[in-house]
Amino acid sequence: MRKHSLLSLGLSLCILVASCSKDETNDSQEGIDQESKEIRETPIAIAQVTSGVTVESSTVKEGMPPAPTGQLDISMDTDDQLGYLDAGFNIRVSSTGAPTGAYIVFKDKDGNAQDSYFDVDLSGTGNKKSTQRRKKFGANTSIFNKDGAEEQEIRVVFENTIPTGTFCYDLCLYDATGNISQIVTRCVVIDEWGGNDSVVGEWKFEASYENGERMDESSNEEEFPCVNGGSVLAEYSDIVTDNWLLVFEADGDYYEEYEYEAYNIDYEATTNECTAIYETEIYGYHDRYLGKWAYNMVDGLSVVDFAYTDLLDPTENETYETGDLYFEGVAVAFEGDKMILTESVNEEGITIEYKVVFVKN
Repeated sequence: MRKHSLLSLGLSLCILVASCSKDETNDSQEGIDQESKEIRETPIAIAQVTSGVTVESSTVKEGMPPAPTGQLDISMDTDDQLGYLDAGFNIRVSSTGAPTGAYIVFKDKDGNAQDSYFDVDLSGTGNKKSTQRRKKFGANTSIFNKDGAEEQEIRVVFENTIPTGTFCYDLCLYDATGNISQIVTRCVVIDEWGGNDSVVGEWKFEASYENGERMDESSNEEEFPCVNGGSVLAEYSDIVTDNWLLVFEADGDYYEEYEYEAYNIDYEATTNECTAIYETEIYGYHDRYLGKWAYNMVDGLSVVDFAYTDLLDPTENETYETGDLYFEGVAVAFEGDKMILTESVNEEGITIEYKVVFVKN
């Protein structure tokens, strides 16, 4: 019997394990994607939609809304969109005119509409965002789209009676002078929480990029003037701990932690002594966000926060009863033990690609 070297045997085993793992992952993902396809094709009954959906800053009115006049333009960047169990979804719509409200009629996938509609006051819309988050994985912070039209955000909230499946809605805008836009129809897909097993695990931040340029290597070094002339170059903070952790559970739960500790520079002592001197009291924070995640190959990775915990000061804790969308439809790629999240956003007509790399912890 021919004897194999330990190295070649180890390599063969690695190839075999990697191949089996890849096949199992592919089989698992194919099953998940098939399930997602079935969910897209499953209609949610109009009775369930009517009883389980509300719209913030709106009034429910019987009958059908006024007919469009076509004298107000309307634009929506998305086609079909995602909704989230026990949370809801956001409608982003824009116009170059001056809309003051919107009419929304929900219907099932087959076109059967509810016998009432939502009259939305656009002056009161806007999803409350958490002000606590220390970092942000890419977000379209501009309120203007590429055409210079102001974008409105309408928050739709789900009761826990809304199941997975698909329903649709008709939407039009109106202004103060009675102009009503044409009707835009979109469908909403509500998938299960969780997804690809490859996402599951504990991931530690490694690097971030904006349009290919690494962003996390920038120094916090500054030049401080000395009282006796000259200057000293020093780091503004002597960083002790700087960790960013993402944890995805198999059941669809997730949490995210930011932990930071540093000694900030003592400006007066540094300028007097003309050398870097740091404060003796440490500054820091330790934050945790808890929520749900969903992933499939068609829609990408989405995360919804339901709670914020300040691990240093519990009086700052918050709960988001209807969820706070962190990010949506983010592309995911895996390279060895790394998970790469990529998102492209439009900021005032300029496309920016954000990329964040995490390594398995």
